[in-house]
Amino acid sequence: MIDWRDHRVQAALLTLWQSGSVTQSAARSALIEYLLDAGLIGKTSRAHEYTLPNTRRDQFATLLSNIWPQWQETLVALSDAGLPTTAEGLVQLQRGTPVAGSLPPLLHYKTYQARFAMHSKAAATTPPPGSELTNDDVLRLRAPAGFRLAIGGKRIECDPLMETVGEVVLPERALRRLAAVNTEPTCLLTVENLGAYIDLPKQDGLLLLHQPGWNSRLALMFIERLPTSIPWYHFGDLDPKGIAIYQSLNTGSHRVQLWIPDFWLDYQETHALPLDKPWATVPADLMKHPLMRSLVDQDRWLEQETLVIDPRIKQALAQLATGLPINPLES
Repeated sequence: MIDWRDHRVQAALLTLWQSGSVTQSAARSALIEYLLDAGLIGKTSRAHEYTLPNTRRDQFATLLSNIWPQWQETLVALSDAGLPTTAEGLVQLQRGTPVAGSLPPLLHYKTYQARFAMHSKAAATTPPPGSELTNDDVLRLRAPAGFRLAIGGKRIECDPLMETVGEVVLPERALRRLAAVNTEPTCLLTVENLGAYIDLPKQDGLLLLHQPGWNSRLALMFIERLPTSIPWYHFGDLDPKGIAIYQSLNTGSHRVQLWIPDFWLDYQETHALPLDKPWATVPADLMKHPLMRSLVDQDRWLEQETLVIDPRIKQALAQLATGLPINPLES
């Protein structure tokens, strides 16, 4: 049974009228079968393509008027609005387009998509001027003693949060209102995986940021508020994805260096894992480290969590926390 109100069916009908042909799809299978049985379309030499003969256009127009009286007005409205003859275009025409100033300055993207697009998980669309769509992720950080933030004209003391909760969690909308970091850490360490971030031993002066894989947007937003003079190191998995993530972080005014503690070599024999695919090209400076060379040669990788409870990690982090220049490829 065909649902003639289905926007996918309506888009196929309009496409067939405009272009004279339509392609088969799962959503159109019942429609194609109906039109074939009615003798309105025929198969072409191309796979899954059907055509509307000129001799059947009047009959097809009559069918459209019977099942969808407003079809011609809809075609004109789509053209006037500059919308495509697609299911998405029909939905946007039906639901309307917001005008500038009609929406809040910040709106979660799923709220916007559910109201104006096909559904909340539809492909991203652009809101009108004056509004910005948010993901509303959160930034997790473990602050050093005395760390203060200025958000929305108020000073936030981080010590009480660290003492009671163990970390500071900043929602995206609060981060957007972050005016300043009033206390500078001696060093910044971004950590790729949650387990490593939360279990690394805390060191005075060292600011730990959870930077979850490719989702680095909020971490980078926060880092841009810090002075470029603060040393920044990144600690992640030693695998192709981890290296690619590290390379992607060097996009703003701050420069990051990869941190590979020298005692990580001790875990190669016991904890290195085989790769599903060989290593691609690795930056030459990273290949200077013997562990990276060995992992690349053997097509193996290491998880960062292997080091977290090693007794030597505390001293390695303490050296980072001094803020003094070090070779980032060794502790």
